[in-house]
Amino acid sequence: MRRNHFDSSPCQLRSNLNELDRLLGNCDPRLRRRALLVFGELAAQWQQSFSGEPISVDLEFLPGAVRMDIHNEARTLTGKDWERLVTPVVADLVDGWGLDRRRFSSNAWFEFGEGAGRRSATERRLMRGGSSQRERHRDA
Repeated sequence: MRRNHFDSSPCQLRSNLNELDRLLGNCDPRLRRRALLVFGELAAQWQQSFSGEPISVDLEFLPGAVRMDIHNEARTLTGKDWERLVTPVVADLVDGWGLDRRRFSSNAWFEFGEGAGRRSATERRLMRGGSSQRERHRDA
C-alpha cells in the first residue's frame, strides 16, 4: 500500500495526476485511465466543497484490482458529504465504492477492476442502490 497526500488546489491537479499515474504505472491502461479520471473529478468536487484542504490517498494493489482510499484526517465527512462528492461520473467509472470508518472518521474507498472482471453499469448501480449498500460498507 502506498500513501500520498495531495493538495486539492486546481493548480496542483496536473502534478497530482502525474504522481498518481506513476504509482499506477504497472496497472492495466484502462484501469489507470479510470482511476485518474475519478481522482480528477473527486479533486474538483473536493475543491468546491473544502477549498484549500488536502486529500489523502492510499492505494492498495489487489489481485486484478486497485482500491483507492480517499480521506482527510482533519475533517469528518458524513455519508451525505460523500454522496455529494461522488458525482454520477465517478459512480459510473468505479466498480464499487463505499464508506470505511475503521481507519479514519470519514474514509471512502473506490475500487477498480482490471479487464473482464469489470462490472456493467447496471450492476454497479444496483450495488450502490439504497442505504443498505452504504450500511453494509460503513464498518467494512
